Amino acid sequence: MNLSKKEKPIYYVSSADVNCLKKVLEEIKLCKQEKSDVTIMIKEGDYYFESPVKLDNLDISISLKTEGKVRFIGGKRLTGFGNVIDENVLRRFNESVRGKVLQCDLTKNEVNKLGNFASRGFNRSIIPSHTELFVDTIPFNVTQYPKKDQYILITGYLQEKINEWGEKVGNLDAGFKYNCERPKNWEKSDDIWVHGYWSWDWANSYERAAELDACEMIVKTASPYGNYAFKIGQRFCFLNILEEVTEPGDYYIDRKSNMLYFYPLENSKCEEVIISIMDEPLLEINNSENISIEGVTFEEVRGHALKILNSDNIHIDNCTFKNIGNNGIDIIDSKNVQITSCTIHDIGDGGISVVSGDRKTLTPANISIHNNHIYNIAKWTRCYRSAINITGVGISATHNLIHNCPHTANVIKLRREYMVNM
Repeated sequence: MNLSKKEKPIYYVSSADVNCLKKVLEEIKLCKQEKSDVTIMIKEGDYYFESPVKLDNLDISISLKTEGKVRFIGGKRLTGFGNVIDENVLRRFNESVRGKVLQCDLTKNEVNKLGNFASRGFNRSIIPSHTELFVDTIPFNVTQYPKKDQYILITGYLQEKINEWGEKVGNLDAGFKYNCERPKNWEKSDDIWVHGYWSWDWANSYERAAELDACEMIVKTASPYGNYAFKIGQRFCFLNILEEVTEPGDYYIDRKSNMLYFYPLENSKCEEVIISIMDEPLLEINNSENISIEGVTFEEVRGHALKILNSDNIHIDNCTFKNIGNNGIDIIDSKNVQITSCTIHDIGDGGISVVSGDRKTLTPANISIHNNHIYNIAKWTRCYRSAINITGVGISATHNLIHNCPHTANVIKLRREYMVNM
């Protein structure tokens, strides 16, 4: 690591190393610049994070700026992948893809902790996503059947009840029926998941298939269950099946053998293969003020990319947030925050979430979300995860380009403890 400091309070991170950045921040705290402005210039490069960088309890002004392209990455870059040679694995693939699927031993890459799938979706708490794969920065698809935006219909249920609208529905703990031959081709697994809109098209969730009877075409899900009962005619799909590595862009992680299998895109060079690991924010600003960040790319993290908590006068400008498991930016109980000219895409939950301002006193947060480009959000929690989610007082969202959202673009919430003033 190379650290240098000029007479003016300008610090240089001259090595593409997160520890170097952390060391600079520690040096700044120790120096106590008497609240003078400090600039940190970050050298171009890829910074791989294993734990968050925290700007907390700072009493000086800090500007993070970049020299060239700077990437904050919450994943692990993989090496040593090649063709699948294990006959016991090859026989489970369709003949048409044998010889095309690559494998990578995660243990040899020192990856010993993976993000597992978990029950998530409508009206659930936000939790870190499962480990995802990105090849040459392109997000790959965890295996599913049917493929993306296609579904199987629920044809029946095991135990009937009457819901609050007087409709006949199926108890969640008893399971549901479907009509599809495909699961008969799969070996038994305790890590197959189902994603469905079990009762309403505005309430999706992911559940583990505790029992899958492919002959009788019955699925029983594990608790915690979805929020609404099974309805005949509603849609679902299966996820996380080795046999369904069938198209370019598919991947599957065998969590017992710690082996990754993926089908590269056509003409893909596979120069950079990364899996997301971190379940905490890459950067967290807490109980601090007068901080600006410009030109940083945040990517490949299972949790939020940037979290701003209990802070004042924060400026985020011309940054990119992509391939994120939860929210791109999460702002809680802060004020005088500006998010401008950022690009946010390929996000598991929402783009920008804000909960700030005081309803009881009508004290505005004075938060501005302006001139951002937000798209391909709510990849996993498909319903009520929006590009911009606002709860509070004195928050404005203006001149933002928003598209490719599966459900809602903007959500403004009026709750007992908050009121929106836009």
